[in-house]
Amino acid sequence: MTETNTPVVALLSRPGTWTQRCDAIRADGSHANPWDPDAVAWCFIGAIYKCYYSQTLKFKEVIPVIGRVVERIGPDIESWNDHPDRTIDDVLALARELGI
Repeated sequence: MTETNTPVVALLSRPGTWTQRCDAIRADGSHANPWDPDAVAWCFIGAIYKCYYSQTLKFKEVIPVIGRVVERIGPDIESWNDHPDRTIDDVLALARELGI
């Protein structure tokens, strides 16, 4: 499945909204959790949590999404995101491929 208009793609497609080495960051560069209202950029897993985890549904929606990612790239999503050669284009391509 290839989707172009998905929550993670929409979140990370804007310039400057992807980061590495932390789930999310604020405009001042400090680390944040993915739901922080002051967060301005997210890593791949942080974007997944921001888009698919809710306080009411808890992990009901995010677990299947993470499962699809793990099936495709393996269990270490953070290392995949943080690889020095990784680009936002890689991240968006995977999100599109998985329809997330």
